[in-house]
Amino acid sequence: MPWSCLAVLGILAMAAGTGAAAEEAGEDGDEDEYTTVVVADTPFDPGTSEHLGPGEIEMRGAGDLPGALLVEPGVQIDESPKEGSTLELRGFDERSSLLTVAGIPVQESYDGHIDVSFLGAALIGSIDLELGVTSVLHGPGSMGGVITVNPPSGCEGGMGLDVSAHGGGYHDGRVLDWGMGISGCKQWSHLTLNLGAGYEHSDGYAVPDGYVETAQSSQYHEGGGLRDGSFSDREVISLLLAYAPSQHAGLDLVLDTLISPRGIPPFESAGYTRYWEFVDYTSFLGGITGWWSPALPKPEWGFSEVRVMLYSHVHRDEIHDYEDATYERLTVNPLAWFVASAYANETWGAILRTAWALNAGNRLEIALRWGLDVHRDREMPVPDAGEEASWGLWDRYLAQRFSVAVEDTQVLGSWRLVAGFGAGGMSLVSRELRGTRYDVDNRVLPAFEGRLVIEK
Repeated sequence: MPWSCLAVLGILAMAAGTGAAAEEAGEDGDEDEYTTVVVADTPFDPGTSEHLGPGEIEMRGAGDLPGALLVEPGVQIDESPKEGSTLELRGFDERSSLLTVAGIPVQESYDGHIDVSFLGAALIGSIDLELGVTSVLHGPGSMGGVITVNPPSGCEGGMGLDVSAHGGGYHDGRVLDWGMGISGCKQWSHLTLNLGAGYEHSDGYAVPDGYVETAQSSQYHEGGGLRDGSFSDREVISLLLAYAPSQHAGLDLVLDTLISPRGIPPFESAGYTRYWEFVDYTSFLGGITGWWSPALPKPEWGFSEVRVMLYSHVHRDEIHDYEDATYERLTVNPLAWFVASAYANETWGAILRTAWALNAGNRLEIALRWGLDVHRDREMPVPDAGEEASWGLWDRYLAQRFSVAVEDTQVLGSWRLVAGFGAGGMSLVSRELRGTRYDVDNRVLPAFEGRLVIEK
């Protein structure tokens, strides 16, 4: 069993023991009395919205985010050996679609693509989809739509545990694909822990029966009925710690890690066959969200709620180009783009949202967002004859972005009027090439947007 699953089993066992000891000592009071974690409610944003509750997600048998969204109209999950599971909303890719977990945006600072399968069941309580006119409060990059992953709200019965295993892809006397997962939760009064881990392995993609090699398809090499280089491993670890001392205050801590080395089926370019493999592919998402409101029910006028989010998304990968399908000898072919290539991307950000009530049917919201993107890349060039391959120096770019948005919602009987305005900007902070730092034009590139929606 992978080490992540063993670790989760150990932590849940300790959690169960700690909870039992506390109950025996009378520290938690009545063992049947639990406090459900309640996240402060926020009305749907304007446009077409859909809510997927825990029952619907469970019925779909979803073990991760792609499984939960697979049949949703307007949502497309693209599977690629190189990019993993990537998301499109209404035809817009992740550069123009927003995904959040407990309010924390999932962002990648270089090419915009994110393997969304790293969001496992332990982090998913319910899902809100906005595929129409989205709110300006989300900031730039939400033209395609917004997917909001809400954390689970407590544990039914105070504790839960789920273990699963699967297999498939039978070929040539063996099972090609197999995996296992474990998730569980434990609740102590106002504190709830959700923890999950999963592991998946694939020996490769089987070539369909009746496959006939042609001049066009011969570049997609296969050996023994399997695509060369299509092996993969995937390990996911997810943790959500929620603290809600009352129904109008709380704190969520989210940690999620994907480790996914894998091969990329060979492809030809300029008459040269490339055998690529990710020897390292690691993504980490971490963030903390806190909220507070003065009272429940919320006042008809005055301050209503404040939310603060701090987050980071860190990604590392390294890809090697091999000489042939043995995946043992690095290439020396001068037609290769590189012997090896590496990325190191980081996103750091903060969000402040506050809400005010101007009358019984009105909600005024203000959102401030700031982010710093750090991108680094380097290559190991193909060496000249008789020389050893060696890494070049890192190239490094820093850019910052910010936005401010104001939106007012007024309910008039069965009608709702939503008016919003947002402004944002981005600027290049620094640029360093091969160890040399260059001056940059750090002027802010501004952008503006507005919304006016009347709906019944």
